[in-house]
Amino acid sequence: MLDQARTLAAQAGTGGAVSFQEADAEALPFRDGSFRYLTSVFGLMYVPAPASALAEFGRVLRDDGWMGLVVWALPRRTGCLRVTMASLAEAAAPAAVRWLLRRRVGEALLWRLLEDRIPGRGPSPARFGRPGRIERELEAAGFTDIAVQEHTEIWRYEDFDHFWRAFLRATPAAPVHPDRAPRVRRILAARCEEYRENGALAFPMTALVVKARRSAARPG
Repeated sequence: MLDQARTLAAQAGTGGAVSFQEADAEALPFRDGSFRYLTSVFGLMYVPAPASALAEFGRVLRDDGWMGLVVWALPRRTGCLRVTMASLAEAAAPAAVRWLLRRRVGEALLWRLLEDRIPGRGPSPARFGRPGRIERELEAAGFTDIAVQEHTEIWRYEDFDHFWRAFLRATPAAPVHPDRAPRVRRILAARCEEYRENGALAFPMTALVVKARRSAARPG
């Protein structure tokens, strides 16, 4: 990823003005107050200890520096996440659980169980989707002037095969064993039907766009 970023930056003619460095979000290798602005796009959800990461974000920002975050909303508002997570869970579940997951009440229970963490896979992409969650985390880390705005885009695929190919390249598909792939494909195809639009697939994907200011006063 870093090699690709460097290549794209060079092609864009940045002239070395942009640098790329791998680092631990919970232990950033930068001095206190190094930056005026900081952004994290679809990253904070996957940090094992987000409170530690936010503390580091605040540390490397200047007093009154600004931070921008983007995190996913809950699965019911992110169509791709909803169908992929539910399909993987159903494919691996016992028959009785699979029956339950086909009902709305079962799916709602699934999201509640997987809202913060996916067993065996780590933090859930939906962990900050519940209203008020990201605001509380930021306030505890000493950020102020917090503003959250929803942004929805439609992800389109020309047909199910197009979506399936994208699915196999995506991180959530990594644990799909070849022997289980046909079952996952059947379940996923059925769940995608409600997103069909003139033969294509159209998934509403809602994200939370967050901005916050680092307070000059550190949290207690």
